[in-house]
Amino acid sequence: DAALSNIGVAGAISFTNVNTGTYFTGGLVGQASGSSTSSGSVLRNVFADVDVTVSLTNSGGLAQTQTTAGGLIGALARLSSLHNAYATGDVSNTGAGNLVTTGGLVGSTLSSSTGIQMSTVYATGKVRGVGSNAAGNLNLGGLIGNAAGSLALTNAYATGSVTSSGAIAAKYMGGLIGTLSSATSVINVQQVFATGMLSNSGGSIFRLGGLVGNVVNSGAGVKTLSNAYWDPVSTGQTS
Repeated sequence: DAALSNIGVAGAISFTNVNTGTYFTGGLVGQASGSSTSSGSVLRNVFADVDVTVSLTNSGGLAQTQTTAGGLIGALARLSSLHNAYATGDVSNTGAGNLVTTGGLVGSTLSSSTGIQMSTVYATGKVRGVGSNAAGNLNLGGLIGNAAGSLALTNAYATGSVTSSGAIAAKYMGGLIGTLSSATSVINVQQVFATGMLSNSGGSIFRLGGLVGNVVNSGAGVKTLSNAYWDPVSTGQTS
């Protein structure tokens, strides 16, 4: 477990690789996770003004490779919490793997995780995702690329543009969250808004939403959104 508070960073991070694997990249932390079933990492009063660039290329394609990038944190996992935090840098994730996930603040909350909490957080940077795997998925969100597992998100917003390109099969893009998937867990999102423009080119399947791009309804999980808004003019999305 870890505790970080009253920390800010500025600059740029660039990660390039050609190998298979799972990679988490963040402006401040790559992955924050609990080491037990009773406690997790706590991050409070933290920020990053960091441009994050991830490039994973392979001419043969990387079927079992996942790249996850966030302006502040690559991934939040078991029992971790994030409070009074923000990211202002741009995040770009170019992947040849089967899953490319990018968020302005957090790339992903992991699906196997429980008890993740986020409150009073925001992101203002541009989010860009490029996928070349014709059988892969791409998740992009102004705040979170993929929200899964058990998550409570309160008092949050994103204002940066969200842009995707490439021949990757499926693209899920939201002004706040790219994909919302709770499976058997509970996700509660309240007091949130998004204003960033969404744009896409390429791909055979794509879903764009002013607030959430894609909602996965498999399993018995419960998803609740309340006091949640987006600007249909600035996002370019009516739904």
